[in-house]
Amino acid sequence: MKHHTFNVICAFSMQYTVDESEIGKDGEPTENAVIALEKELEEYLQQNYAVNVVDVEVDMLLGVDDDADG
Repeated sequence: MKHHTFNVICAFSMQYTVDESEIGKDGEPTENAVIALEKELEEYLQQNYAVNVVDVEVDMLLGVDDDADG
């Protein structure tokens, strides 16, 4: 049996939480925080798939949780 391999583009949205220290003056996650997420997703996905590119784009803030213990 022959197997056919294709390049597939997948898109999804997800919630991701960053610490206040990873938020820039513009209120958005810093470039380093976004790069860290890209690497984390790429490493996780590559456990089962041949991943070429992971591109993270921040869409909108869902909320801020003030952790009194932290």
